[in-house]
Amino acid sequence: RIMLAKHWVFDIMILQCCILYLRRRYTKKREEKMRLVYCGKATVDEQLRMRKADETFIKFNRQNAVGSIQKFIYEGDYEILRSMVRGIVEGKGKRSMCLVRMQADSGAKPYLAEGKQEIFENSDTVAIHVDFYSVEEDSPLSGEDSFRDREAYEAFFGMLSGIMLLYDHEEGVLNVQAGVAEQTVCLYSGTLDEWEHEFMPERLKADSRKEFTDFCAKLRQGHPSPRCSICTDAFGRQGDRKPYQIRCRRLQQGASFRMVGAVFTEKTAAENDAGGFEMDSGLPVLNKKSIVEYAKRVFWTNKGTTYLVIMDLDNFKTVNDTYGHMFGDEVLLRMVQIVKNAVGRMGTLGRIGGDEMLLVLTEIESDVELRNVLRSVRTDIELSFRGEKEGLHLTCSMGVAAYPDHADSYDHAFRLADRMLYLAKQKGKNRYIIYTPEIHDAPVAMTQNEWDKEVSALKEDKPGVMQRLVEKFLIRRVVTLEAELREIAACFELDIITMVYDGGVSTVNLKQNEFTYEPDEYTYREYEEGFLKGFDGENVFAVNGNFTLEVIAPRLCELLKSQEIELALYYKLMHGGDMFGYVMFAKRSRRRLWSEEERIMLSLVGKVLELSLTGK
Repeated sequence: RIMLAKHWVFDIMILQCCILYLRRRYTKKREEKMRLVYCGKATVDEQLRMRKADETFIKFNRQNAVGSIQKFIYEGDYEILRSMVRGIVEGKGKRSMCLVRMQADSGAKPYLAEGKQEIFENSDTVAIHVDFYSVEEDSPLSGEDSFRDREAYEAFFGMLSGIMLLYDHEEGVLNVQAGVAEQTVCLYSGTLDEWEHEFMPERLKADSRKEFTDFCAKLRQGHPSPRCSICTDAFGRQGDRKPYQIRCRRLQQGASFRMVGAVFTEKTAAENDAGGFEMDSGLPVLNKKSIVEYAKRVFWTNKGTTYLVIMDLDNFKTVNDTYGHMFGDEVLLRMVQIVKNAVGRMGTLGRIGGDEMLLVLTEIESDVELRNVLRSVRTDIELSFRGEKEGLHLTCSMGVAAYPDHADSYDHAFRLADRMLYLAKQKGKNRYIIYTPEIHDAPVAMTQNEWDKEVSALKEDKPGVMQRLVEKFLIRRVVTLEAELREIAACFELDIITMVYDGGVSTVNLKQNEFTYEPDEYTYREYEEGFLKGFDGENVFAVNGNFTLEVIAPRLCELLKSQEIELALYYKLMHGGDMFGYVMFAKRSRRRLWSEEERIMLSLVGKVLELSLTGK
């Protein structure tokens, strides 16, 4: 009996172990139906150059992690990742998340990128560790799966065309965003307190306020899964209050946590109208009513500067008349893609009529960044269609105004931007003009005839222009480089002035009324021997027609031809007997010779700039 009892107990133990094994295996398999899978970690600096990556990342992407992380990210999503990293670097939060597609995945499925800030050892350089995760079915977890809120991330990945809520308790920052086609529209960005007490109250029905207040309290406390049902117009058209449900999940345990959530109408998430914003019937952008409504909302909620950019294609009617409306529609679609690639998540695009678009930029941090975006749009549009059809030369003009810097309402900002667009057209098209009171208040008030008279007066007073230049740069030392170069360009009818100095490291460009401190693809910085030998005893090299350069400086000749420059005059900048740069004055005129007066006066301009740069 004792032996039989022992066998019986042993058999039961074996049976229990088998049941436990099968139960665990079945449960594990069931849980693996939809899991967040770790795809590797990459460490990048502020410029998104990769410093290192773990084995999982390298194995997942099937190539070495060298150079920029850009090569691993789907082209249309790179700006999304760049915007997230920039936000961490600029102190908007030590952690952040975004959705991107990886090149290795053919762009079909989104990946969650989570960035965390650290400091490189023995350095002040900021390092951003970016972890990548994907949602996969029937796939075992690998690597570092620290996320247990599967439902939250399933909802997160499903919200590309819906409304997403993200709350960071440690930073106190709340973001509510709507996905519209390939754009992200910011519905709210600020603190939870401001959202609860300032932004939402007037947008709620009275019977929804208590439930909303309780929901905000749960968000603040880090409730595991807060939710509420409210009637509001905060996620749709103003005045059109609809019932919405907000569902959230807590992501971290402990004192520091984040909440991720989705906002649903009574429709399913797939049918969600993305915050009430409607798309244009012919292009993947917001329609006129929606982009205007969005701009007005942003003016009210955005705490920084918002830029309105009105843009259209130059002579687009000719394109339709010459090549047909089908090709015209293709041109507009490509224009939209160019703008979206240049802007990324920094702005939202809408169509306000024909080929005229309105771009609302909300994430621009500096004038340099604004000009980089606008220049990229202008250049890419010009180059995109070059040579595609005989006689086709497509360009774009843009007018820009800032709120609240220079306008007190949407209508005021729109009028200024529209006037800048008109000015860009007047000055020859294929350019952008940013409203600046010091520069444009007078020209804006002028008629075209009055403006022509002012330019004519400058041409007649070349000695006076030279005298003021010397006085400002060398006597008073009051240097307003942009204003002075614009005056020189108007005085001598120049299309381009470029100054390259510090051995080619620093540049200044005035091109088609666009002033920048950044080099472009046409900047000549690697001097050919023939170019250096072309200067005379006065440090001047005059190019009267490109044929003179084809043999002695073919690279320079190619750059001038690509800009359709017929005449160029170079002044060699010298210091201590060595050349440290040059100034180029250029015209697109077909006249073949520089006059002696122009040679003398422009060489004087070059000398003044040289003395100013060397501090003499």
